[in-house]
Amino acid sequence: MAAVVDGLPGAMLFSDEQTEGEAQISTKGESILIPPPLVLGGTHIEPFPGDQIEQLDPDTEEVLEVWDVRAGGQGSAWDYSDGWRTFFRIFVLRRSGGLNVTSF
Repeated sequence: MAAVVDGLPGAMLFSDEQTEGEAQISTKGESILIPPPLVLGGTHIEPFPGDQIEQLDPDTEEVLEVWDVRAGGQGSAWDYSDGWRTFFRIFVLRRSGGLNVTSF
């Protein structure tokens, strides 16, 4: 089953503070922001690791980008974007497509 929703791809940069003589560790994590609630077939759903998200061309419906949903730092595939629960932040790994959302 599939659902069509509006989403915004993005990236997060995580880094540890650097202290003298220690290397700084930085990692990037891709995510997609989607407004809640997610409803499929009249049922509220949540994303799980192994789900797939596709970005479609609005005119041709050609698949432009494919992301695999993955578990985030707490083991869940998503978290809220902020304290007001404005968006679902879905943790993803880009599988294919030309848009590089991890560039800074």
